[in-house]
Amino acid sequence: MEKLFETATGDGFTSLSLSVDPKNTQAVQLYKKLGFEQCGLSETSWTMKYNISSN
Repeated sequence: MEKLFETATGDGFTSLSLSVDPKNTQAVQLYKKLGFEQCGLSETSWTMKYNISSN
């Protein structure tokens, strides 16, 4: 993930997002630990966002 953050920053992105099943608690905990925050819900998945510029 660190490499992904570095590449995205180098490519000019200001944020990244992903979708995760909230029942997958291990993944949700990992993404939160990395700095992702829940920002939406789509059917059975959470959308989580990582703001590169604030991290």
